Amino acid sequence: MRTKNSLINTVYAIFGQALTILFSFVNRTVFIYVLGAEYLGINGLFTDLLYMLSLAELGVSTAITFALYKPLLENDIKKISSIMNLFSRLYKTIGCIVAIIGLCLTPFLELLIKGNTNISNLETIYLLFLTNSAISYFFTFKRTLIIADQKQYINTKNIYTFQLIQYSLQAVFLLLTKNYFLFLIIQIVCTVLSNIVISIKVDRLYPYLKENKKERIDKSSKQDIYKNVGAMFFHKIGSVIVSGTDNLLLASFVGITSVGVYSNYKLIISILTSFINQIFNSVTASVGNLSASESDKQHSYFVYSTLNLISFWIFGICVCVLFSLLNPFINFWIGESYLLDLRTVFLIIILFYITGMRQTNIVYINAMGLFWPLRYKSLIEALLNLLSSLFFLKYIGMPGIFLGTIFSTMLTNFWWEPYVVHKVGFKVSIMEYLKNYLKYALLVSFTCLLTFYINSFILVYGIFGIIIKTLISFCIPNIVYLIIFFKTKEFKYLFNILNSVFLKKFRNE
Repeated sequence: MRTKNSLINTVYAIFGQALTILFSFVNRTVFIYVLGAEYLGINGLFTDLLYMLSLAELGVSTAITFALYKPLLENDIKKISSIMNLFSRLYKTIGCIVAIIGLCLTPFLELLIKGNTNISNLETIYLLFLTNSAISYFFTFKRTLIIADQKQYINTKNIYTFQLIQYSLQAVFLLLTKNYFLFLIIQIVCTVLSNIVISIKVDRLYPYLKENKKERIDKSSKQDIYKNVGAMFFHKIGSVIVSGTDNLLLASFVGITSVGVYSNYKLIISILTSFINQIFNSVTASVGNLSASESDKQHSYFVYSTLNLISFWIFGICVCVLFSLLNPFINFWIGESYLLDLRTVFLIIILFYITGMRQTNIVYINAMGLFWPLRYKSLIEALLNLLSSLFFLKYIGMPGIFLGTIFSTMLTNFWWEPYVVHKVGFKVSIMEYLKNYLKYALLVSFTCLLTFYINSFILVYGIFGIIIKTLISFCIPNIVYLIIFFKTKEFKYLFNILNSVFLKKFRNE
């Protein structure tokens, strides 16, 4: 049942993400040609600023998700209701805090931008961003119950449906009116409608939530949740500083146009990351269910090793494609004036890979509730990231921001997260993991260089050249990885699962 739920969630995630990718590129293309790089920079800057305000969330949703695994497994209705009632109160409070802090920042917006900007009404634009962010907290908490109950596909369908509606309406109205305010208002309306629809769906799926609105959580469970929230608070600080400061540093030290140029690269990386993360998010609840219901650590560790191989395989392919095609694609899509230098692009791709290789550990940290042993990790990471990014930014310019993030990630996340998963979660040595990590890194380096070398002989340009090089960049790593891994236990296990699912589907048809 866990495998079936994971596969259903994954299929919905992949299909929805594919459609969203297409529509988001159309939306971004229209945005660039109608409004230009400065508005693109403002869009990126305020998005990151509001992401930093999400620090007020404190990691509550992750702690609540973990707390729901066991009562959902045992069908403990009162316990589920009491946890969700606590969640509701916390998120409404957080929504108010985000709104108040956001309003207090309004007078200081111009201090974040180096040089002059031709964009007027910055405060109004920012307040529309703030409204979209704050209002979500009053509805979105109900999504967590669906996710914890291994029904991520319902949430996925809701998110992607309203994203497609949003992107379509924004593109059409931008072309017709060239009005950025209307662009943002459409975003707010779609966010509100998405949250209302999912809220109604949850009420129908779990009618006992309304019947038990006054149910209060027991003291022991509340203490456990608050302990995990406390640990996640440090993690939240780190992730917000690491992920949310790139555009702020660029806007403050390089200029708002650089934020717009980088945002196109960030869009592509974010689409890929989101696409892949949907796969891992789809299995988190199943891993949590496995951890809550089984004492067989050996099997759970084998599943962990299999997910790690999947992570390497997927991100390894993506790196090969990006290495050969990221700049050619940007050039074809929106022109040479939106290109970054090769040093910066290379560092962005490395950061994408090492961040991607964290996904399996993050899944198990969330699923096994290993928040407390990592409580200081993110604070140290954030401090290292900020200092190293500022240092490298001073001496090598824009690439320094990404080099600083790579530096801080390798000094913290690279070893700390897998160490906790192995030592605390599985109680085994980390050495096998480190050996595999090194093997994967060497292998992805080899396939990247091989792919790039073969693509250098392709003299076809334009869209057909991009298509041919994409196919080569996709096929070569798959062939290499298949040759190397097809005899491993992890590959055979994964192949048998996929084979049984597709054979069953074929028989049913």
